Parts: sequence; structure tokens; C-alpha cells
Amino acid sequence: MPPFRNLLSVTVGGALLLGSSLQLPLKSLAQTPEAVSRFQTFTNADKLYREGNVQAAENLYRQVKPEFPDSSSTLIRLQPVYEIEELDGGQRIWQNALDGIKQGIDGKIFFNLQYLTENYPQYIPAHMKLAKACQENPDACEKYAEEGRPKNVIEVLERATDLYPDDSELLRAKITALADAEQFLEASIAARQFSLIFLDYPEADEFAELANQYLAAHESKIREQLLAQGITSAITGIGGSVLTGDFRQGISGIQTILLMLKGESKFGEEIANVMVQEYREQDKLLEDPVVINYIEGIASRFTEHMGRDFEYEYYVVKDDSLNASALPGGKIFVNTGAILGTNSKAELAGLLAHEIAHAALSHGFQSFAQANLLNNLGQVVPFVGQFSEQVNKQYSRENERQADILGTRALANANYAADGLRNLMVTLRQEHGDAPTTWRSTHPAPVERVQYLEHLIQSNGYNRYAYEGVKEHREIQQLVQGEQLAPDSDLPVPLDEDNPQQLEDLGVVFPSEPPSSQISEPPPASPLPVGTVALTGKARRDNVEIRIEGAKVESTGSFSVNFVIDNQGNRALSFIPSFADVIDAEGNKVSAKFTVLENDSEDTMILPGTTRKGRVRVFGQNWSNSGQQ
Repeated sequence: MPPFRNLLSVTVGGALLLGSSLQLPLKSLAQTPEAVSRFQTFTNADKLYREGNVQAAENLYRQVKPEFPDSSSTLIRLQPVYEIEELDGGQRIWQNALDGIKQGIDGKIFFNLQYLTENYPQYIPAHMKLAKACQENPDACEKYAEEGRPKNVIEVLERATDLYPDDSELLRAKITALADAEQFLEASIAARQFSLIFLDYPEADEFAELANQYLAAHESKIREQLLAQGITSAITGIGGSVLTGDFRQGISGIQTILLMLKGESKFGEEIANVMVQEYREQDKLLEDPVVINYIEGIASRFTEHMGRDFEYEYYVVKDDSLNASALPGGKIFVNTGAILGTNSKAELAGLLAHEIAHAALSHGFQSFAQANLLNNLGQVVPFVGQFSEQVNKQYSRENERQADILGTRALANANYAADGLRNLMVTLRQEHGDAPTTWRSTHPAPVERVQYLEHLIQSNGYNRYAYEGVKEHREIQQLVQGEQLAPDSDLPVPLDEDNPQQLEDLGVVFPSEPPSSQISEPPPASPLPVGTVALTGKARRDNVEIRIEGAKVESTGSFSVNFVIDNQGNRALSFIPSFADVIDAEGNKVSAKFTVLENDSEDTMILPGTTRKGRVRVFGQNWSNSGQQ
């Protein structure tokens, strides 16, 4: 049955941490004739997609989006093997390893198990045996490990879970090893990552519970260590603000630890507040509400798929580098270079989805936990230097893969083209070639990343022929770059006030003298009715009625509206919140989030004769006390 569309202006619509110094030149928005034709095809396809003509849109998308090359098939992972009889070779090596365990010969144990894990990585029991051997005899594990090979139990299991992240037994062993080493936060994060990425697995709930258990153990351990060092007053005063005084001149290890004890959300909030203040003082924040609403509108479509109850906030920084970063708790900073360096709304959405996935998976929080701050409680580090470095710290290959998986899944679920992130990596490859980027060696070159993302999309059946949003994105780029759009053209023409012919062609008129009369001041606004507001309205089409039943005003720029969908027809219909948009009086889409209420199941169907209640929260729009709200 078709999704519920077009009632009451509800329509179908459709961190990538790129290195601390990765720069892309600002692109001119002017294009070649071939690019103009391609842009127009995308624009037409986007229009069809928004109108619900998905098949016709896909046909156009396919004209300008070639199939992925066959090279991505080389990245297909070997299927895990659990029985030695099913392994294509290696049986003699496995038997030698078992004999070595019985005989207690270290060289025989580690040589054979390391050989198996390197040459037959799909054989899961070899990883488990090697991890156990390293746990029981850590000195021999390190002694017999060749250069570049895992040297302890945690490294063995990290490599194994990197290869097979969905194997619950490997992950259990890794979490246990982390907990045995009292790395409780790392154990908590590893468990939470599995529960978010593989949420359909039967073990997901178990790992979510383990995440909470080990997080509590981490906080208890930190408090005990602080007490042991006599830091009692700081702990008892943790309820207040940690960053007091002229903290921007420097912040100590104890302040950072106390921030972390307040949890991810509060930690990120306090750091973000400082960074925002710093950027404002340097006039480096772009606070144009149209640009901010654009970023929020994109991200709000997939934050609900991230599985974390964060208060996501977005800031645009005046910086030409193609970069975005996420603080713990979902505070996202996007450079203007990221807006100008992407080719479509879907590409920018891919960057945002990847970066928000880093926040949801606690990668940034984890990097702070690994800074060994307990050994440097009194050391003062420059605030901006410390936190900027940590925010821009390069993630491991495993972190990047996790963010790719969760971010691309969220991108696809939000009905953007699922190859948005992959296409952004193609742009990077075109700029930098196939050589390694400025990232650390743990990161793949762009060509490897492109191939991996192609395989990820193909193996999961994600739709890369969904909404691209090229025209919307072009308009925002023009706003950011300060260019003006020529009449009847989708291409920008830079405004040159010294070119009379261009000014005439553009229809630009400069007043010869100031207006004869002053513009009158608007009347003072009536008080804002913060709280519940009586608001009613309804619309009906095809035996389906939508009613507005009240609203709530949170602030001048944020309010929510309660609605009821009443199916008075004789057939079921679907209402999918992620497909719904809010349109203003001028027909422009605004940032909003729909929530279905009183619905314990995942079912989106509304049966004949039944109703479904919901709420839509609108962001960045001023509430008006007039009757035209």
C-alpha cells in the first residue's frame, strides 16, 4: 500500500573526520556544458522523486550515475568458518597448534596459531585459541609475535573483531579481556557499538545491558582513583560547572576527568559552549538561519536511526577545509568548506551521517578516555589545543568502518542516495589521487575507502538512486559563497559591480538616492505564550482526515504541534514519519521531526476505522501569536 502523502502539506521528500589539515580548494560553482546537462538531469530526477514518481526518478538517476565497477567485489569478506573440516587447508597447522598446547611448547603454540590467523583469518577458533594463549602467557605472546602482528590478548581480539565485527563470541571475548584489564569504558563502548550497528541481532539487547554495566564500573573506578589521590572536594562539587574562571587559557587533567564523569552529553555540552564562544569572538561562526536550518533539516532525518538519546546541535564554522567534527553527546561542527566541497545534499548528508555516527558510537569520548589523564592531573594544557586535537584525532580503521556502516545505513533509511558518502570519497580521490591522505597510516587511501563503501552499499542492497537534492544544495552554496543566481538559470554568476552589462542582464538596480520616507518601526510583539497553546485545524482527502489538536511553544524558534490521522476509509494506509515534511506558507520545507505516539510496535499501518496520534516538532521557525500561525 502506498505511504500516506500530501495531506496538510505533509509531502514525501527525500564524522567524516577528514584529517586535521586536509584542505580542498574552494570550487567555483560555474560548470562546463556537460556538467550543466548532468545537473539538470539530477534536478529533474529530484523533482520526480519528491513528487513520489520514484521509478521515473530512478531512470533519470541511472542516466547520470554509472554502475559501480567490479573492483568492489574484491573486498568481499571470507565467510567465517567454525569447523576445521570446513576449512580449505590449514588442518595440519591447526593440529600442530593443539599439540603444542598439550605439550606446553610456546613456540609451537604461537607460531602455528599466528600463521592460521594471518593466512586463514576466516577460521574463528584460531583467533579464540590465540587470544586465550596470549591471556595465559602474555610474555610468550609478545616474544613470538612478528613485527606488525598482535602482541597481546586485546590486540588479537581487536584484529579479529575488525575482520568479523558481527561475531558475538569474538566480541564477548574482547569485552571480557578489556574488563579484565580494567578498561571498563572501552568495554562499555565496544558493547554499545555492537548493539547499535547490529540491532537486529538477538544478542543486541544483551550487549546494550553490558554497555550500561561497564559504564557504571568505569565511573566507579575513576572516583576510587580520584579519592585515592585526595581529590575529594572536586568530586563532591561535580554538580556545578567544571570549566570555571579563565579556563580557555588552560585546562588540567582533573578538569577533563570531572567533565567526563558528568557523562557524554554534559561533557560535550560544556566543551561545545566554550568552542562556540571562542569562534564567536574570532568571528568564525556562520549563523545564517537558512544555512543552519539546512544542516539541521538534513541531520534530523537520520539522528533517530542512530540509537542515542542525544540533544544534537549544529554549528557552521567559517573554514575552507572540507571537514566536520563531532563532540561527545552530538555537538556537530561543520566547516563552510564541507558545504562548498560537496556536490549534492546527499553528499553532505553522507558526511553528516558519518560524523554523527562517530558521536553515537562514542568514538570521541573514547579518545579522551585513552589520554591517561589520571597520571597528569595537574598538567595544564591549552584548552583549544587539547580539545581541537582530540576532536580531530584520527580514528582507527575499526572506528571508521563502524561509522561507515551506521552512517550509510542511516543515510539509506532517510531516503537520501545511499552512496552520498562514497561519492564524497570519490571527490577526495580526484583531488588527492590514490596516494595516502594526511591521515595516519591506520587509515585507508581514498581509493580503498571508495571500494569498501561500494561493497557496503551493494552487499546490503541500499538504494543509491534515491534523493540527491542538487538544486537545494546549489542554492545553499551560493548563499555561503556570496554569489548571486542569474535569472532563469541554475548556475551562479558572480556579481561584478564594475560590469554595467552584467548588472543590466541580471536586472540589478541600485537606488540613486535614499528612500524618501523612513520605514516605520514594527509594533511591539505580544508576549510569547510559552507552554501549551490551543490550536485546532483539519483537512480531509480521500476519506482520510488530519486534525490539529493543540500545540506547545518551547521558545521563540521552537514549537511542536499535535496531530491525529483518522482513517475513515475502507483500506489501510501507511504513515512513515521519516517521509514527512513540513512546508511553510511559501512552499518552502522547514526543519522538523515527526514522532508517532501511542504506538508500541514498528507498524506504520493505520487500519480502516482507526486513528494514529503524532507530534511534529518544528525548529528554527518563529511562533506567531497571529491567527495565521
